[in-house]
Amino acid sequence: MTSKKEEIRQRLIAARHPRRATAVLSSDPDHNPIILEDCSACRGTGHRCDETSTAYVLDVCAACAGQGVTGRLVRYFQNDSPEVRNADVANGWLTCPWCDRRFALHDSAVWSGLRHITCGGRIELTPPQDIDR
Repeated sequence: MTSKKEEIRQRLIAARHPRRATAVLSSDPDHNPIILEDCSACRGTGHRCDETSTAYVLDVCAACAGQGVTGRLVRYFQNDSPEVRNADVANGWLTCPWCDRRFALHDSAVWSGLRHITCGGRIELTPPQDIDR
């Protein structure tokens, strides 16, 4: 059982810091903001699906009491401030120098403007070179 003081502290932390799903990466200069850690048991959903002998039961996650977060603060990416690697841009596409995945720069689901969201690597873009013919 948690104390009233601990409950208030957890609510204040939740009000100041976003969850992973709602974090704005550009809010931090390194595109690695501090967020609330998702519960590892339910992966941030607040629910667990358990199998019984006759059925599947969707129940509130016991580990996080249905909150979906642990209450701890972590960085969005585990690799905090890695070195910057260069990558060549060709027609709005580039291959990540960290994980070798190819992606479009206009896709905000995989590119924050500084980091490749899939692997967290920091990338400095090299503009395309004009080819003399």
